[in-house]
Amino acid sequence: MAATTTSAPTTIATPAPQTTPKILRYGWRYLVMAAATVVTLIPVWWVVIASVSAGSSAFSAALWPQHWYFGNYRALFQGQFPRWLLNSLVVSLSTAIISVFITALSAYAFSRMKFFGRRFGIIVIFIIQMFPASMYLVAIYSLLIKIHLEGTLAGLVLVYSGAQAFNIWLMRSYINSIPKELDEAALVDGATRWQVFWRMIVPLSRPMLVTLFIWSVMTSFNEYMIASLVLQGGPETFTVAVGLRSLIYNQFATNWTLFAAGAVIATFPLMIIYLALQRQLISGMTRGAVNL
Repeated sequence: MAATTTSAPTTIATPAPQTTPKILRYGWRYLVMAAATVVTLIPVWWVVIASVSAGSSAFSAALWPQHWYFGNYRALFQGQFPRWLLNSLVVSLSTAIISVFITALSAYAFSRMKFFGRRFGIIVIFIIQMFPASMYLVAIYSLLIKIHLEGTLAGLVLVYSGAQAFNIWLMRSYINSIPKELDEAALVDGATRWQVFWRMIVPLSRPMLVTLFIWSVMTSFNEYMIASLVLQGGPETFTVAVGLRSLIYNQFATNWTLFAAGAVIATFPLMIIYLALQRQLISGMTRGAVNL
């Protein structure tokens, strides 16, 4: 009887996958990010250095000053800069509160209520927002003169609060993501439209409302063109943007170092507001982008 031999299965050795080092695969991304960071921070650093430099010219400031001079900050607070900063905070916070309330009400109407011209209306107000503000500056100032609000902070808040077309469109998309069944269940239980809006829609839309609030604060705080037209009642009515420009376009002198110091100080209120509401801001921007 012949002996049977069994041969062992042959295995083909597969070459080990060549792994590219992570530094080579992602190194170019780090280089691009580092370059973008440097390009972004150089102007900021230049302004900071100019603010602690003596003299009045920003172009004489070195990358690192030999002597740190804080007299520019003292000179600012001895002048009218605190008044300008207070005016900017009053205008920006008032504008944000009014605009968020108007935006929420309008967006809820366009999202939940049925009326003639609803779809056409949201398109029209969005198209109007595309026109630059320079086209209606004369009309704005003429209207403020007729209602006796030219040269006042109240008139500026009124103008800022009216430009909410894009915010309404964005908020409407956010409210559309909230199930309508919640509204219907509340209405069946006897709630009014106002109760549905205030007790259900507003709490559920808080991330987007915070996003719009911060956006309104930033845009109104930094806006210059409309503010320079409306606020012609004297330096005591200036906002930070208008007041700082007067430092570098003065009839008798231009002081860039004072301007730089004011720009540095003006960033802190916005930074504090952003850091305080950062979590809600990120949530609102993420969900708003998904809903769009």
